[in-house]
Amino acid sequence: MTECVTGQIFNKPVRTPSPYITNGAVKLVKFFAPRLQVNINCLTPMAISPLGSTPQSIQVDECSQSVVEGREKFRAINTIITDQNEPSASSRQLIHHANKSLKSSMARAKGRKKAFDKLCSINDKTKTFEAGKVYTFEFLQHLVNFDTFEINLGSILGTIKLSQMMNGQPLNIMAAHQYHLEDSAGNSCNTATVIGDYMFEKLWCFDLWHESLIDSYK
Repeated sequence: MTECVTGQIFNKPVRTPSPYITNGAVKLVKFFAPRLQVNINCLTPMAISPLGSTPQSIQVDECSQSVVEGREKFRAINTIITDQNEPSASSRQLIHHANKSLKSSMARAKGRKKAFDKLCSINDKTKTFEAGKVYTFEFLQHLVNFDTFEINLGSILGTIKLSQMMNGQPLNIMAAHQYHLEDSAGNSCNTATVIGDYMFEKLWCFDLWHESLIDSYK
């Protein structure tokens, strides 16, 4: 689980704004994701962080199972249209909190982020995802206006048009398995992306396109 990351991995260089804005944006994202890995001045730019600590909330539920025409069908218990909160029941938490007095969703999320980042720091690989569970991830997206395809970096850094940076590439809703090249002998994935000393095998990836991306690429 600690080898799973989320964020952005691009297939070609991006057009970065001035160093002042770029460095400020990185600092802002690191406030929410302290273990952020960033390398944007290369052929395959990336900005990734642990899947277990980056989301604003994570819920773990049992699958509700039914048989449809001889095939198993799985559905999450909660719907994505409802408000998502960090669960208080330990059975629904990704990381069980020792502190039972955390009453607010934000406090529980902060406890989960801190506990998961600690597992990452000691390279603890004992905790794994379970195939019989449904995991709901809610990411902090208030910085992005998807209608205008702009990111708001606050009153100091201002608003930036993403199309000017992306070089015709979409935003990703992505998760990947990150592992060192030395550990790649037992992995036969031909679609993994190699960046530096690591390989990234995508678990899922949904592209978010905007018409301004097409215009900027012309």
